[in-house]
Amino acid sequence: FANALAENYNVQINYALIDYKDIEDDGENTTNVVTNGSSNWFSTTDDFLGRVKALTTGGGGDSPESAVDALDTARRLDYRSSANKFIILITDADYKIANNYGIASMEEESQLLKEAEINTSVVTSSSYKERYRTVYETTGGLYADISSDFSTTLMSLADLIGENVSNGTW
Repeated sequence: FANALAENYNVQINYALIDYKDIEDDGENTTNVVTNGSSNWFSTTDDFLGRVKALTTGGGGDSPESAVDALDTARRLDYRSSANKFIILITDADYKIANNYGIASMEEESQLLKEAEINTSVVTSSSYKERYRTVYETTGGLYADISSDFSTTLMSLADLIGENVSNGTW
């Protein structure tokens, strides 16, 4: 996905990475922006992929995780005003509403993402597809089954980004 954007569409990419768990079981400070030095952004695919590979799973307590908190943390990042914005939420768990921002529901979060013009796709289990539907449908994103080879869906997203990013950056 990342390489396709750079190689097939010559898109100048800035990536951000949010690591999250369950703020009720692991603590309010367990949703974090993974920084690149003092920046919230990675400008090279290799640096970003290195940080993704360094993430570890674990924690989170019970099955639902704090995806609403993660999505709103991502929504509040310091995006360039001219950037086209895309979020890909990757999770193997259902979500819970608990968050640090006072968001009352996933529907509210989806509307906030839409208003911020952030296309949000979700990669999760087929058993949670309906639970996350409001996110990807409201924002114009895509759904992919985490148990499948979801690279096909991500390549469709790369095509969508590449074809719609007129100034070459997002």
